[in-house]
Amino acid sequence: MHNTGVRVLVIILTLVTGTVAVFGLIYSFQPGMAEYVPLLFKNLAANRTAFWIVVPLLFALLLTSIFALGISVDVARLRRTRLRQNDLGAIDISVAAIETVALNATISAQAGVRDARASVWSAKSGKINVQLRVSLYPDVEIPSEMERIQERIRKDIERFTGIQVDNVIVKVTHMEQMGARIER
Repeated sequence: MHNTGVRVLVIILTLVTGTVAVFGLIYSFQPGMAEYVPLLFKNLAANRTAFWIVVPLLFALLLTSIFALGISVDVARLRRTRLRQNDLGAIDISVAAIETVALNATISAQAGVRDARASVWSAKSGKINVQLRVSLYPDVEIPSEMERIQERIRKDIERFTGIQVDNVIVKVTHMEQMGARIER
């Protein structure tokens, strides 16, 4: 099945499961609505043990449906920014490939990064945003080195993929502590 068909199927399934979760939650708190709810929830109000098991599961189902719907819509938006057309056909650059370009740019910047994770999402302008979470070695001048990484990521993504970068956000999540010095 084509990616568009899969996305449509995921959207339909999340809407159906979300609707089931909403009706189940409504019935859990308003037992008088029994005529609108499937047989699964008929005796829920009478059985308090089942109530405390089913209601959290319904909340989890509802949240999962909302999350899946958001991902489906966001993936569709991001897909438009990654697709390139030329005389020979289409070039589709995956999010994972763009994230790898960002990580490779981080490594090649040699800015004292111990560990990094990248994520990419589409911007409203048709460009992309990149977020990098880094863990640093000690003795790194954070402002100047992170600015160097931002510039390198922007240049490399635009050069290697042809996709314009709107923002590069670098979040320093951890900095290693220096080893203890023993004086004698």
